[in-house]
Amino acid sequence: MKLFSWFFDMFSNITHDQVVVGANVFLVIFTIVLAYMAYKQFQDSRIINRAYLSVRPNGVKTFVTDPSKLVGYISIQNVGRLIAKEVTCAVSIEWNDLEGLKKFPAPEPLEIKTVVFPKAALVIGTKAIDIERTGGTAKPSGFLYIWGVVKYKDGFWRNRKTEFCHYYFCGHREVPTSDDATFRISASNGRDSGHGNNAD
Repeated sequence: MKLFSWFFDMFSNITHDQVVVGANVFLVIFTIVLAYMAYKQFQDSRIINRAYLSVRPNGVKTFVTDPSKLVGYISIQNVGRLIAKEVTCAVSIEWNDLEGLKKFPAPEPLEIKTVVFPKAALVIGTKAIDIERTGGTAKPSGFLYIWGVVKYKDGFWRNRKTEFCHYYFCGHREVPTSDDATFRISASNGRDSGHGNNAD
């Protein structure tokens, strides 16, 4: 009974103004909580629904108009849910007799600005490189490195970039025949380098 009486006395002394103030404080706190929950939902939806560009190896083969040159190809794939806009790319190719290179010069920018739709892919080629640098079609050796960066807007107008670095062992080229002397390395033989791959 004493406890009941204490609660009764405490609440009986509360004035109307105190009730109003308390209600307003509760409404302010409740509004802040709702706003925070809405903000978190918006942030989560951006993470789930944004555009994501992944860059995969897409093979190496002789240049169409000059069989003494090689061109490397990359496939820019949108694995997200929104259109990637203002997509630009810088990419380079180089031969080296060493595996596992860690440092590369700045890639060469390409004059493109495009969009990539969800689940779509954009194939881009590098500059041409002399096939003789690999040892030619008869006894190719060494490694071809393809590296660069893709920049884009993620569907929420936030700037994003995907840095990539792939390499091919030239000895994995398809054996030329009398009917087809094309130097070709399939995309399945492309490997991600341990360095130069990063995305946000």
